[in-house]
Formats: sequence, structure tokens, C-alpha cells
Amino acid sequence: MNNIFSIRLFGLLVFVLLGLFLGSLTNFKAQAQPPATANKQSKITAKGLNKQLDTRERLIFELTHDRWQNTPDGVKTKWYNRGFNAFVLYDYALIGRNLSLGFGGGIANNNIYNNAKLVNLDTTAILVPISDSLYQYKKNKLATSWFEIPLELRFRTNPDKINKTFKIALGLRGGYLLDSKIKYKGEDLTNTAGTGDNVFIKTKRLPHISKYRLGYTARVGYANFNLFWYQSLTPLFKKGEGPDIIPFSIGFSFNSL
Repeated sequence: MNNIFSIRLFGLLVFVLLGLFLGSLTNFKAQAQPPATANKQSKITAKGLNKQLDTRERLIFELTHDRWQNTPDGVKTKWYNRGFNAFVLYDYALIGRNLSLGFGGGIANNNIYNNAKLVNLDTTAILVPISDSLYQYKKNKLATSWFEIPLELRFRTNPDKINKTFKIALGLRGGYLLDSKIKYKGEDLTNTAGTGDNVFIKTKRLPHISKYRLGYTARVGYANFNLFWYQSLTPLFKKGEGPDIIPFSIGFSFNSL
């Protein structure tokens, strides 16, 4: 069993175990309460639920600075790498309203500006640094788009006042690749003399990029503003089909967590 399969299996088990835990916890509470208490509690819960429904769906926007770990020798990424993510998460209270579980779905976009040409061979991909002495270029980036399912464990100090609460959220995200592409604008890299005309090249559906990814996240903030961190547990390229590059992102998130 390889590492990537093990990580995916672990993520699946986390989802299943959490589902079983929440289901058993609900059944236990229902069975443990006397009829009179249960009826009284159901009325109280109904009132509280009506108050909570408007805030259960959380729209989250993230502005990220994207980076690579384990880059090949000579490959460098730029300081202005940027991404944008958007998610809708459903909030499920676990203990009171301070501790909750958030889950949902959304889109993540990552852009890595770098100094290397991606060469796609039949069975592998390699990154070859572009010689600054031979070629001039304005843009060279690798971009990916993902459909992701986040799962977060959230803690709020003051859940009844969203605009006056400190919060922290730790979680996992599983992703499926929607699109991958290279954009290059500059001198023609196929001219070995380095005197070619300027070209614009866009290559889509890169064959050696991983189709799935799993990573963990952390968000800490106050009110609607948070610091954000994502660390991938899976490499950018499929196992054995490219450099062992591990993506990660830091940035800001704006939401009603």
C-alpha cells in the first residue's frame, strides 16, 4: 500500500468515524431523556434551531500566497504567486455552540509563477530551468483548479456574537482536479539560440498532475477576518511521474465562521 493510498484511506476513515460518532451521539441523547424532558428539550431546541438556521451556511473566501516545497535544483517560484478559493460550509454544533463541525464544498485555484519549462514526456514530467541569459519572458505559470470538500473542527469563544468572537478551525480537505494548465508569454523556448520571436503558449490538461489531493488546514482569527494555512499531504505530480513537489498556501480568509 503506497503512501498516497494510505493518506486517502485515512481521510475516508475520518469522515466515516465522525459520521458514526455524530449518529450515535444523537441516538444516545434521544434514548437517555425521559419523555417529559425530551418534549421540553425539543421545544427549546426548536427555538434555538430557528435562530441558528440563518447562520449555518457559511460563505468563505480565501486569498492565498501559493508555494512549492521540494523543488528541483535551479527551479524557483516568484513572490507574487496567488490563489483564490471559495467555499460554502454547513455548521453542526457538537458541544453547546462553542465547538462545532463544519463541512461543505467549494473551488480552490492555485497559481505558481516560476522560472522552469514543464516538459511532458510519455511516462513522466520534468521541470527544466529557463536560462535568463538566453530567454526573456513576461509570464510563466502553472495553474490548477480543484473541487474540494473541507471538514473543519471549529472553536468560537463567543458564538452568539459573530462579529466579536475569537475563533480557530483545524481540518482536512480532499480535492479532485478540475483543470491544470501552463501559460507562457515570452521568447520562443524551442529556439536554442535564444533569439526567437515572442510567443504565447497555453497548454491544458497536464497529464502527469495528480488527480486527487488531500491536505490539512488551519484558520485563526477574530470576527470575519482570519489567517489561513493549507499544507498538502500529496505531491503535485502523480507518484513516479514527476518531481516530488509538495504545495502549500498561506493567506487570509474572510467569512462568517
